[in-house]
Amino acid sequence: MRISPHQIPHEGREVDLTMDEKWAREGVGQGVGGKTLSLNGQLFLRAYEAQIRVTGTVDSEVELVCDRCAKDLRWSQDGELDLSYLPIGSRDDGSRALASDELDIGFYPLEGLDLGRVLQEFFALEVPGRLSCDAPNAVPLEGESCSPLGTVQEPTKRADPRFAALAGLKLSGEG
Repeated sequence: MRISPHQIPHEGREVDLTMDEKWAREGVGQGVGGKTLSLNGQLFLRAYEAQIRVTGTVDSEVELVCDRCAKDLRWSQDGELDLSYLPIGSRDDGSRALASDELDIGFYPLEGLDLGRVLQEFFALEVPGRLSCDAPNAVPLEGESCSPLGTVQEPTKRADPRFAALAGLKLSGEG
């Protein structure tokens, strides 16, 4: 769904997010790199001249693959978004340093802001860099969670007996 500032009334515009909206479903899926299983929420759009501010709430579940064990998992995310956009080329030619309040602004083409891209950006920022079965809001679809980091599994074969002499060595300072 593409929208331009002149399509947003002075009092703002509400947009419902549901699984029925293909653009919303695809935006979430592309943002996390998985299949959208459920989606509910609402976006509120306000226009300030050419700037579009998008706020709202999003509740979704997506099917992803665990980065540790490669099993399918379900990851849920609910959150609030607050993003601002300006048309491309509206600021300057890029020859000046950006102020801190300008660092959180995205840009949209002159044809208008694609709300699917807004959801894609929001979820790309929300999904952990490494998603595993034991991550918050993640549930394996089959079986148990993969072993957490730091768990040491017993070796299946014994160490070479030639290294037995090393077992008794201690580092300097160890008692």
